[in-house]
Amino acid sequence: MTFQTIIRKTALGVPAAGAAALAMAGSAQAGDMNEAKFDQKVMSAVERCELISTDCAASMDTAAGALVFPEVMKASLGVGGSGAKGALVIDGEIEGYYSLWNASLGLQAGVQEVTQTIVFETDDALMNFQDTPEWEVGADADVTLATAGATADATTGGEDGDVISYVFDEEGLAAGLAIEGTRVQKYEHEEKAGEM
Repeated sequence: MTFQTIIRKTALGVPAAGAAALAMAGSAQAGDMNEAKFDQKVMSAVERCELISTDCAASMDTAAGALVFPEVMKASLGVGGSGAKGALVIDGEIEGYYSLWNASLGLQAGVQEVTQTIVFETDDALMNFQDTPEWEVGADADVTLATAGATADATTGGEDGDVISYVFDEEGLAAGLAIEGTRVQKYEHEEKAGEM
């Protein structure tokens, strides 16, 4: 018998206030389960990045922190662009939740979903991100895009910065992407729990 089944059966024999309290408890438990499931996706994405790219593994090992977006989806209805929900990971722990939007990531034909990590290699780079309400690649930081066979295939600035982005799927690191203009903003967990 599930927790939700217990709530329904118990609610039949308790006052309305008691039933409401039980329903709220069930909702809270569901929210906790959603959070745990999402957190697991985030940490699994970190592991996949490290397996796919030795550069990613090396960066993660010494990074001040990393944004991890397990499922960057192509926008529907022909609008273009891509969006995702993710988390900031510091010292192996999730420190906050973030949304990502890119109007022209440029996923190849047939590719509907990728994983993206944005690695902050220094404390200054991480602090700059955390102090910026709506952080934008190219405007608030130069970001190096890593691709297969190259640590720095493309960068949004004249020189490699302290931030590296890894975009990958089951086939490996993606190529030919446009990361400039990618925007990242923090949001509260309640918003994420309601959307997951």
